[in-house]
Amino acid sequence: MVPRYSKLAMTSVTVVVAAGVVLAWQTIGGLGRVFGTAYGRTLLVKLAVLAAVLLAAQFSRGWVGRRLDFAVVLRGDAGTVRPFVYSVAAETTLVIVVLLAASFLVTASPGR
Repeated sequence: MVPRYSKLAMTSVTVVVAAGVVLAWQTIGGLGRVFGTAYGRTLLVKLAVLAAVLLAAQFSRGWVGRRLDFAVVLRGDAGTVRPFVYSVAAETTLVIVVLLAASFLVTASPGR
């Protein structure tokens, strides 16, 4: 179940990011405005944090791929699952930052 969900999640994230890129391009209107406006810099922060979320998610996915069976055999031993718990906590925190940046983008002027 986990590998299938992981593939579905990655496909969904790819579609959402692609749609976001198109929307950002339409909203900002050019690459120069990405660096020259507060809106563009906020967008860059959002993208950087999103990249960190995806990196943490990749770590979690790798952990699950290597260690899930072992963790089940040990019935969720705290030492065995601790790295996964930390990774999920980091992902959750970073996703909250992404949502915070998105809320700033909704209220900010695109700088046109």
